[in-house]
Amino acid sequence: MKLYRYFSAENHLRDFISGNIFMAALSSFSLLEKIDEVGNERHDPNESLATVECGGVISIQYFGNVTRVLCCSTDLTDNLRKNFGAYVVCIEDSEELASLLQAALADSFLGLGDLMSGSINYSNEPLDEYVFPHSILFSKPLTYQLEREYRFAFIEKDVQEVVKCNRVFTAKPLHRVLRIREDKLRSICSVV
Repeated sequence: MKLYRYFSAENHLRDFISGNIFMAALSSFSLLEKIDEVGNERHDPNESLATVECGGVISIQYFGNVTRVLCCSTDLTDNLRKNFGAYVVCIEDSEELASLLQAALADSFLGLGDLMSGSINYSNEPLDEYVFPHSILFSKPLTYQLEREYRFAFIEKDVQEVVKCNRVFTAKPLHRVLRIREDKLRSICSVV
């Protein structure tokens, strides 16, 4: 399947084409969605928070498993350029990109996670309280259906956290960079 990745800055496009794939935290996008447009069921102020008890005495909150996404579209339109950026890469083979991303995840320092990918399901039906992560990750309100979004995503593994009594260490940057060999990426991508 052919996909399009929009960028607001030319240097972001150059990073992508050179093999530096920035996977953003899904929670960072929730700040962009207005609650009054998408409803409270799509906004969770406690997303990625968990409580850990240490020795039965101390309770601490820390960011839990972060979900990382790379958002693309199946459409190339002027409206999408206006909303997401004038700089566009055409990805000729979404399955090959998924394979390259999964290989990059496997080669990463801590084996970051397993890749999921798919088209977004647009619906105004409320999500059940207990649904599979895949259902939540690949669902958006009808308001966004013109985006024709296709996502690549992974949920970071617990091994990234080191939790000790009175101390929490989390390595949770806003973006994770997955590195793909430039020649492999350029064989399936072109600037539009």
